[in-house]
Amino acid sequence: RKTLYTVIYLMYKTASRYDEVHNLCSSQVTVINNKEIVIDWSNRTKSTRTRNQFRADNAINVYDETDHPPIVLETLNDLHLRTTLCNWTATRFDKWIKSVPQPLPKYSAHSFKSLAVTILGQMIVHKLIPPYMLVVMAKHKIDHPDLLPATTNRYLRTLGSVSSVQLRAQLNNT
Repeated sequence: RKTLYTVIYLMYKTASRYDEVHNLCSSQVTVINNKEIVIDWSNRTKSTRTRNQFRADNAINVYDETDHPPIVLETLNDLHLRTTLCNWTATRFDKWIKSVPQPLPKYSAHSFKSLAVTILGQMIVHKLIPPYMLVVMAKHKIDHPDLLPATTNRYLRTLGSVSSVQLRAQLNNT
């Protein structure tokens, strides 16, 4: 399904949970061109409970040096035809994702965010992005520009040969 592909793509690209992405509506998504999609997170997400219009994570420019997949662009351009991107509940999404062939069954509606946050954490360790970008991408409150908040730390997972404990230690020393 085009919609599910788009939801998974955006969860990974924006370090988001299923409930944030599936609730997106046409007023929140702007396809600038084949390489740029702007998402306005200022409403309909868990993060907006603070109602702080100055949060750095209120909007994200999803940029890809190559083009975004045509199926994603088409789905987002047609978003005005429905009320939200996907009408499945998180429970239905979890049930579906566990029914597809490997490697997806190990994921859930929440775990795509953990995967993306962990990859971003490794990018920080390798000095590819500044530490505060991880907090912004995760849509977490920035308390201190040089320290990861506990809400971000809890999303870090073991990836490859680097354990989540090692990654947290490295990130807190950058």
